[in-house]
Parts: sequence; structure tokens; C-alpha cells
Amino acid sequence: GEGATSKVWLGRFGPTRCEVAAKVVRKADMNEEELGWIRDEIAIHKRLRHPHVCTLHGALESPTTLTIVLALCRGGSLCDTMGRALETNSPIPEARLHSTFLQLCGALHYCHRHGVVHRDLKLDNLCWADQRERTLILIDFGYAATSNEQSNFAGSPAYAAPEVHHAIEPGGAPFVATATDVWSAGVCLFAMLATQLPFNGSEVRDHNPSPICDALPRVCLQPHRPHLLPPFPLRVRHPDLDCLPSTLIAEPFAQPQAPQETEEDLCALRAKVCAGVWDSQPQDRSEGALDLVTGMLQVDTDSRLTLDDVCDHAWVGGQDKIPWRGANERL
Repeated sequence: GEGATSKVWLGRFGPTRCEVAAKVVRKADMNEEELGWIRDEIAIHKRLRHPHVCTLHGALESPTTLTIVLALCRGGSLCDTMGRALETNSPIPEARLHSTFLQLCGALHYCHRHGVVHRDLKLDNLCWADQRERTLILIDFGYAATSNEQSNFAGSPAYAAPEVHHAIEPGGAPFVATATDVWSAGVCLFAMLATQLPFNGSEVRDHNPSPICDALPRVCLQPHRPHLLPPFPLRVRHPDLDCLPSTLIAEPFAQPQAPQETEEDLCALRAKVCAGVWDSQPQDRSEGALDLVTGMLQVDTDSRLTLDDVCDHAWVGGQDKIPWRGANERL
């Protein structure tokens, strides 16, 4: 827990006192630029209201803390689901993957139509609303942006598109962020189909604790559990929010840390991503699913499917199958 700038607590929010995840950031541990990033994230996230996007209920700022109040996802992440499938050698049926992918497309379609690119799509940022694992929720808008032209690296190397990797090179060209979201969604689909990532880096490991994800802090992925370390001094006093000091959900920097990738590992990963060379092919999957993931993982952005192309693909079933409407949208 040393050096942590935030912890996430179970709380109750609003007139109905619904359960929420309250992420409390200590402002003293962050500089003004870092606080600005958090405020930008809040400004972007609060615009979004969709059944498959994590709801931001509000943000509370005091002289010492900044608290982000989020919907509580109790079902774990898609990364955890795939980890169990890998550990038990039990690939998930394609019909279930199809339903899951439709929900991902719905969330992404909604974000793009409302001028938001996510920029960090990965299995660890796709969570289940509850332990039934039926409703998928897109979380973590820390890298999100409202401009479709980007020129810097953001996200996780194994999920980032080739043009994002090229952005770190001298003279790297600007790229279209919506296309990079499609690539990252393609990596997620590939992982669901194959139970492994297409481009192996250190983010793919034995199930300890999560085989297909890095060790970045997670906000609201697991059922709350009693904290093991001394309670974080909350200093949150607001009539709309009650935080319970005995119910710490996540203490990001106390989680087991993954081994650090070496520069050699990263270079090898970037080379495979930029060449579009998969480590293996998904086995025992339909031709339609393989055709779709191949179209999404095209290195050439002119050849890569757009999100509309993805939604119109025969395996997906067309735009009318996608839950693209937001909470306040009607036909």
C-alpha cells in the first residue's frame, strides 16, 4: 500500500442509497497535471449513459481528496472468465462469446457516436455486472479522448494497434483512434475465441492471478472483501455518499505485481503486432468468427473493418442485433 494515491471503497450513493464503488484519490500524492487527467476522465465519462458502459454517478472534490463514484460491478472481468477457461481447458461456447461480443460492440458503438474513443479496450476493462456473467460492462475511461486524431501511445501493448506502436517512433504519424478501438476489440474477440492473445507478451501467463491481463489497478472488478491493511483516511463527507471503512474493494498497489517486461520483450511484441503475425490460430471456431477477427486485425487501416462493418458482419448479425442505444435514446 505504500505510495498509493487511491483506494476503492464500497459505498452507498444518492437518495436510493444504491451500492457503488467509490474511488478516493489523495490529491496530495498527485501533481496538477495528474489531477487534470483525472478531471478530464470524469468530464468524458459523465457524458455516457448506456447499459453496457459503467455508470459514473458523480464526482466529489474536497481540498484533500477527489472521489469518483462508479457503478459497482460484482462479477469480475472478462479476463477472469477467460482465465478460468484457460485453467480448466474449457473453451467458452461460441454462442456465449457471440452474445458477449454484441454487448462490447454496443458499448463501443455508443461511445463512438457520442464522440468518445476509449483507447484502452482489453479483457481487464470488460466486466460483468454480477456473478451471473450475462451483462458486460465497459469500464476505465482513463485514456479516453474526444478527438479522433491521436498521435501518442495509450493503452496496453498487447492490445494496441500497429499505428499506436508506431506513434512512439521518431516522426510517428497521427492516427485515427476509432480504428485503433476496432483493432483492440478484435484482439479481445481473438482472445475469447482462442483463450489466448494473438500477440503474446508478458501479459499472457499462467493463471496467477489472471493470465491474459497486466497488473494495472482495477476499480470495481471483484466482490468487496474486508481490507487487510489499515483503513485509508477517507475524509469524504457528502450527503449523497456514505463510504464504509470496513469494506475496501480494491487497493491497487497492494495487488501482486506482474514481472516487468524487458525492452527486448516489448520490441519483440511490437514487431509481431506491426507485422500482424498471430502466435496461433483459434481452433474449432466457425468460419464466420475467424473471418470477422481477421478483418478487425488488419495492419493496413484502409483494409481494416470499421465498427459499422463489424456490426454488419454476418457473424454479428447486423446493426439491429447491436444494443447501441443509450439510456435516453429512442427510435
